[in-house]
Amino acid sequence: MKVMRLVLIFVVLFFTTSAMAVDWTVVTAVQNDGAPYAWGGGSYMYCYKVSMLSNAADASGDWTLSTMLTTAYGAQSADRLMRQLEGTALFWVDYEPGATAPDTEAQITIDKETGALIFDSTVTTAATAEGWAGNIDTTSYAPITDVTLAVGTPGNAKTLNIYLWFLGGNK
Repeated sequence: MKVMRLVLIFVVLFFTTSAMAVDWTVVTAVQNDGAPYAWGGGSYMYCYKVSMLSNAADASGDWTLSTMLTTAYGAQSADRLMRQLEGTALFWVDYEPGATAPDTEAQITIDKETGALIFDSTVTTAATAEGWAGNIDTTSYAPITDVTLAVGTPGNAKTLNIYLWFLGGNK
């Protein structure tokens, strides 16, 4: 019985660690230079560039913006940046292929902190930049305090950038 348990644990660990290898090598987020941008009526436009480098043919994964900003700027600065986003709405999403453009069309999904899907689109042509309107209807969705970004299947050793534009908040 102990041998069966050990074999079972080994199998689970083997497949779990193998599955973890199918991920992204590097995922970073930075605030665009000059942001936030005055938008009028006391609102501001915030833009964050998320850069990704895949290490697998079927790379995927979920990342929260707050965690990526903590990695890039440290906890205190990331907390300040996230407080600026409180109450904003996702205004626009841009996709831009990187220096080594993806071979396959990536699916991009974005969830709010509550797990509610606020954006879901598939890139039409992997090697071409593309943009989509976000969900700016704050009457049907509670304003954002954090988002989870998932991008799937760009191809091995491929790079891409996702720009997240948020509207609202305070400077």
